[in-house]
Amino acid sequence: MDETTFRILETLAENMGQEMSIKTLTESIQRSHGSAHYSNIYDKVQQISKDKMITLNKAGNTYRISLNFYDYWIVDLLTQMEIMKKQKLLMEHPRILHLLSEIENVAQAIPNMSSISAIRPIRNEAVNRLELLVLIKDGISSDSKERTRRLTDYAIDLMRRGGGTKIDSLLLEESEFRTMLSSREKSPAREMIGDKLAFFGAQHFWMTIKSAVEKGIWIRAERQETIPSKISEKDLVYNMARFGYKELGRTMELGTDFSVEFVVAAMLAKGQARLVEAVPVILAKQKANYNVLFFLAQKFRFLELLLAVLDALLVVLPRDKDEVGYLMQTIKKMKIKTTMILNTNSIEEKIRLYK
Repeated sequence: MDETTFRILETLAENMGQEMSIKTLTESIQRSHGSAHYSNIYDKVQQISKDKMITLNKAGNTYRISLNFYDYWIVDLLTQMEIMKKQKLLMEHPRILHLLSEIENVAQAIPNMSSISAIRPIRNEAVNRLELLVLIKDGISSDSKERTRRLTDYAIDLMRRGGGTKIDSLLLEESEFRTMLSSREKSPAREMIGDKLAFFGAQHFWMTIKSAVEKGIWIRAERQETIPSKISEKDLVYNMARFGYKELGRTMELGTDFSVEFVVAAMLAKGQARLVEAVPVILAKQKANYNVLFFLAQKFRFLELLLAVLDALLVVLPRDKDEVGYLMQTIKKMKIKTTMILNTNSIEEKIRLYK
């Protein structure tokens, strides 16, 4: 794959779901790589569109460019793009090499592993941090799934203790990942695919994306990262009401749709007692992904508050006791403790009130 084709595929992959003309594509490549010439990009776009790597849709006087996931070869081409991206990254940032190679060696021994991606690798490497998206295969038994999850958690915990790098990982099944991508809500999954390196199982990663597109899922990558504590009061009140919890005396205005995990994270990250006590009520009404909650709590440092909520959930939400119990064990193994005790009687009353 030549350099210009690589840069075009890389840029389109990072901006999936966003309309790009040849002009905006050229400008984006220039920002990322320092140089790009419109005429060169134009000629290459015309060439690779004939090879069916990309699609060109006429829009007025310009063309809208996107990856062609219906082409047989697209997964192999994007896998090759990931390999080139990995080579470039490790040459420019050799400190990452040891850690990624260690993770790859461990991943090969874990059954049902699909892919592992490093999220925002350059920015995170600068602050001695590694953020991972770990996908496991669909269609396995619940026992196999549990074993894979425990082995993965154990391996990452060992690496976290063994070095000075802070590692935050999100573990999802491929189907869970596709479901999150299908939602129009802002979610961690959609934000992760905008700046990532699929360094293990890249072909599996892009097959997951391809299968989502073939199922009619519109995928849009979000480049801007959501900081839960900075979600506005307006958006928080709107989303709490959307998930069935309307605070008395609060005027609700239409806001941005966030996933339930982001909403719960914002409620905990802000650290206000009234918001923390409302979390179990929302989780009783809306099924959340506890792996995502754990990831956000690790990343944004509110594990102590999450532990207090989980403790209350064991009493008020028996539906989720297995997931809650496992997550509590995981957090306690990290030597995390909480001094907050939530009033479960009050929470149960609110759950009945908001039914």
